[in-house]
Formats: sequence, structure tokens, C-alpha cells
Amino acid sequence: HHDIGFIIGCSYGNGYRLTHRDDYASAIVEAAKSLSTRYRSVAHIIQSWNTDKGWMSERGWECPVIIDNMMNLELMFDATKLSGDSTYYKIAVAHADRT
Repeated sequence: HHDIGFIIGCSYGNGYRLTHRDDYASAIVEAAKSLSTRYRSVAHIIQSWNTDKGWMSERGWECPVIIDNMMNLELMFDATKLSGDSTYYKIAVAHADRT
């Protein structure tokens, strides 16, 4: 879901900031792991939506990316801090550099 940064950051992100509960940290990392499946390594971006055979393909959209994805980068940076896995950081920086 391309809005995962909004959804998780406003709930689990703030919850973790206030309580430092491990289950909140786990939810943040799991969300980042899910978001990372939308990363397209050839284009160096996080894809917003899967393309369909309808209006998106009629417009020639092969890998749609919208500005909202920039809100997801904080989630990726937080997941890096919490997990120690720099993959999330690298994805976030690559996306920011490309878009």
C-alpha cells in the first residue's frame, strides 16, 4: 500500500516514539519490509500502484510513482535504525535521488 508511511507513522511510529514498545518497533520494521517489495531496482524507485489494463495502461503508465511516496521515506529510515538493516536506508535514498 503506497500510503503505508502515513498509516504506520501516525500510529505505530508515534506509539513507539512515546513508549519504545518492542511490538511497535516490530510493526514499523514489518511495514518497511512490505514497502520494500514495491522497490524497483532498475528504476531505483518505490512504485505507487500496480498498473492495470484500464486507464493506467491507456495512458502508458508502466511504473506509476506519486509524490506521496516521499512520506514513506521516514518509515524506511526508522526501520533502518530499529533493525540495523541498511537495505531500507538504501531504498529510501535511491528513491529520493531518483524522484
